[in-house]
Amino acid sequence: MKAIVYDQYGGPEVLRLAELKMPRPGAEEILLKVCAASVNAADWHIMRGSTIFDRLQFGLLRPKLGLLGMDVAGIVEAVGDKVEDLRPGDAVFGECRWGGAFAEYLTMHKDWIVRKPRRLSFEEAAALPVSGLTALEAVRYKGCLTEGERVLVNGASGGVGSFAVQIAKAYGGRVSGVCNGIKADIIQFLGADRVIDYNKGNFFTMGETWDLIIDTVGCTPVSAYMKVLSEKGRCVIVGYHSFKWFLHHRLWGPLLSRKYGKEAGLIGNWEVQKSRLEVLKGLVVAGKVKPYIDRIYELDEVPNAMRYIEGSHPAGKIVVAMA
Repeated sequence: MKAIVYDQYGGPEVLRLAELKMPRPGAEEILLKVCAASVNAADWHIMRGSTIFDRLQFGLLRPKLGLLGMDVAGIVEAVGDKVEDLRPGDAVFGECRWGGAFAEYLTMHKDWIVRKPRRLSFEEAAALPVSGLTALEAVRYKGCLTEGERVLVNGASGGVGSFAVQIAKAYGGRVSGVCNGIKADIIQFLGADRVIDYNKGNFFTMGETWDLIIDTVGCTPVSAYMKVLSEKGRCVIVGYHSFKWFLHHRLWGPLLSRKYGKEAGLIGNWEVQKSRLEVLKGLVVAGKVKPYIDRIYELDEVPNAMRYIEGSHPAGKIVVAMA
């Protein structure tokens, strides 16, 4: 089978298309024929070995597995002995936490995948897991959004942001999305009640407060969030602009949260759960969430897809579709 591999950390030039042996599923795994995958900022960070945390997980000096791609959608080819709820021929989507989706086939644990909604194409389904689950975690579980609360999504046109806008609306939030004004139509299409063009104004100086802020950009001091959060407001920081900002949010988030009685901090890590995938799928089936796709690449174009996500600000998701 063909797959994108890399054997050293670096830019998109370290990626290459290679021929690998067909994997075999373990007792609790499935063998998936990949129809589509999608690119995340996490793939870029892992490819470059950007932080010590990436390297501790994926290889200190060199990549241990040498495979990328976490989001996937495809057709079940075979199942292990302990897989009872899936059969060959089922159309599914899910998240392979350790990578491998940029390939024609891969094996996945049975708890990381669910059946694909019929209303979604494979490309749309592949765009869902990482960004959709992150947004769901930020809005519903970490952010604890309740109906009628004022929500601000900073970076609303990106992968996580585009889902956060929709999920916040689905749970009854009054949503303002911050983005480049040229993408305002997209944010309104996704359901935002209001669009704030960061080229024309800074939401920190507008004299308004929000009950929940979802920040996918991650380059703002925690003290600034405290000034624009309502009493007992929450700010969930999904991404970080650099390792410096990661340390800032990790350190000052808990300290200032205790001081001001408001919550601000990084979203943290969580395990892929079938139950959460089913919640996300339910929002899709109900017509409340739909992936927005910026561009589609083929498997041998993954290096170009990585260059695009690194050098641009895509609207929504970047997808890799098998020929």
